[in-house]
Amino acid sequence: MLNETGMTVFENTVRRTLEERRAQLNMTEQALGVLAFPHVADSRRKVQSIRKGQGSGQNRKPQQLRGTDILNMCEALGLPWKEVIGKGLEEAKAAQEAARRASLEK
Repeated sequence: MLNETGMTVFENTVRRTLEERRAQLNMTEQALGVLAFPHVADSRRKVQSIRKGQGSGQNRKPQQLRGTDILNMCEALGLPWKEVIGKGLEEAKAAQEAARRASLEK
């Protein structure tokens, strides 16, 4: 089970993995949006809100990732979703364990 720390690390890892692949493919937000979210009127903005969030300054926080968003973006980027989710989960559990150990050392 993931706690708040784990959930944050999971989402950040998934976002980072997706963004690295998008950059590797030299794909624009618009192109990714059209492929991953063809049913959304402004698909580029959907991708942008997942990547960087909306708003400005401290109020700018990325949209929480939904499972279907992850699946669609992985498919559009040619990534195996099981590996992307597995990597996120692995890093999340490691972060939780590190936080647990740090709290015991206090």
